[in-house]
Amino acid sequence: MFKIILLLTKDFFFPGIFLLWQWKRQYASKFEALFLALMTGAYITFIYYTGDWYLYGHYVRYILLALFLITTIRSLIRVQQLPFWVKSNPREKFGFYFISFFSMLFLSLAVWAFWGKFYSVEPISLKFPFKNGRYYIMEGGDCPLINHRFHTLPPTPKKFSLGIVKLNAGGTRASGLFPDDPNAYEIFGETIYSPGDGVIIAAVDSLENLAKADSASEEEFFGNHIVIQAGENHITLAQLLKGSLQVQPGDTVIAGQALARAGNSGESPEPHLHIHASRKNRHPDWQQYWEREGIPMLFEGKFLVKNDIFEALSK
Repeated sequence: MFKIILLLTKDFFFPGIFLLWQWKRQYASKFEALFLALMTGAYITFIYYTGDWYLYGHYVRYILLALFLITTIRSLIRVQQLPFWVKSNPREKFGFYFISFFSMLFLSLAVWAFWGKFYSVEPISLKFPFKNGRYYIMEGGDCPLINHRFHTLPPTPKKFSLGIVKLNAGGTRASGLFPDDPNAYEIFGETIYSPGDGVIIAAVDSLENLAKADSASEEEFFGNHIVIQAGENHITLAQLLKGSLQVQPGDTVIAGQALARAGNSGESPEPHLHIHASRKNRHPDWQQYWEREGIPMLFEGKFLVKNDIFEALSK
């Protein structure tokens, strides 16, 4: 319940308060209207990139943007006859400094999140691991604001990992906000296909669905999972459904081959597919401590990040 309250506060209550303030405010100058629009816009841009919109329907964030544009246009129309600037009293100056700090903070965070849509190291090109449907990236990118698995130090194998869910016709990933029944999630039981050619070097298929990992064991963290060796690269697909694996260590696989089905067998809040690619760490001073480092993945030439939608076709 606390998590739901926190999410609703961040994604709806705060932007709602700012929009209402902007709508109702009796402005003294054009500058004041522009400044308040900057604060509201900075926060809405921040949550546009970082919000968990797959929970409510991905279209909701566009509604927030539309409301901001409507409110800002109305405010600018209302202040047409006002001077651009009027002298402020000490109380108004404090508000000016507060709004300045707030605006710059969230504008900086929004720029940082947007910058996570780009990568600076050599990527690997893969085939998307699902067919037939719209899939949503719940976590992913080159920034910790949009990818909770992203770490610069240490350079972990999961640095550029993706969390993938499937969307229903309403644009959400499940029936309800946080349903307990795994079958309520669109992705649960979906067939997962090999993202590339290679050899299976690890396959775990014994962990129950909705198991909780209380230790630091990678096997428990990933749940049922497959690791494909593709040249020097390893591709890990995790959170698989128990008893669904169709391959075992030593098998050779090709891109597009059915491997398993999506589940929720590791340390995970809900059914989804975790996927990441890694290679042997190329930094000589770190190889002793962190053997492998994550690398960006391209699907159909696209570097997918949080809140992206991928339209998967049957091929």
